[in-house]
Amino acid sequence: MIGKETSAREAFEAGLPEPLRRALDARAEAALARAAARGREAWPTVPFEDELWLGHLARRLREDEPLATQLDAIDAGGLYLAAACLRGVSAALEAFEREVLPSARRALSMRADEARVDEMLQRTRTRLLTELHGPPKLALYAGRGPLGGFVRTVAVHLLANDEAAAKPIEDDDDALAALPEAADVEAGLCRLDQQQHFRAAFREALATLSSRDRALLRLSLLDGLSIDDIAPMYGAHRATVARWLGAARDLLATRTRQALASRLRLRPDDLESLLGGVLSRFDLSLSRLLRESHGAEAPPDAT
Repeated sequence: MIGKETSAREAFEAGLPEPLRRALDARAEAALARAAARGREAWPTVPFEDELWLGHLARRLREDEPLATQLDAIDAGGLYLAAACLRGVSAALEAFEREVLPSARRALSMRADEARVDEMLQRTRTRLLTELHGPPKLALYAGRGPLGGFVRTVAVHLLANDEAAAKPIEDDDDALAALPEAADVEAGLCRLDQQQHFRAAFREALATLSSRDRALLRLSLLDGLSIDDIAPMYGAHRATVARWLGAARDLLATRTRQALASRLRLRPDDLESLLGGVLSRFDLSLSRLLRESHGAEAPPDAT
């Protein structure tokens, strides 16, 4: 027993980012014991070797946060099941099918018919658990939130990508341009007979954004995904994704202003004077949409 505990402890330490290895003090050791126990207790019928479990846990920790704090906050049960599924443990795969996938089915059922839902669920299983399209997506799950939420996000994202692939690219632009807050700005412009110019400028600005910025805006503004939903898709910290979204929002607003000024043959200052602050509402509208979509304060400015 002592040999197994030592082996598991060594696997955990070996998997840690280098800066965290120096943080393995008594407090961190106690937090590790609690996290390890939470994982096992969440799925008592799923056998999984401690060495594999703790090694997987260690590799999902971030070097820029206190070790003990992360261990106490992590969804150890979700991470334990994910680790066992990735190792092909049959009891884990059965539990995943029985306890986790039904929530993804419900989320998909709100957007597609039954046949399509079945198809997308199968694709979700494939993407999460196999290497057919690259590393298994489930390997990106780091226990920052519930496993069910992560799986729902992957399923809905696959469906959204599938739907987007069936439409011309300009449809995505129209969808973003048709957001209620953008429509409010258009209404303000309509009185000045400039609505068509705004729509054209907005589409033009969207086209200049990077593919990542466009994808982030769609996921947040159109699909309503939270920062915590999006971060695992990119394998990034939620604060990093918040900065990306904030920068994309600001860039979209700035380039819309520039494109509109160019179309109306006005200097930026003259444009603001003419429109009486309408475009300032555009900035605030995007900020509000982002804030409401992830239930927190607006993303911080990039630093």
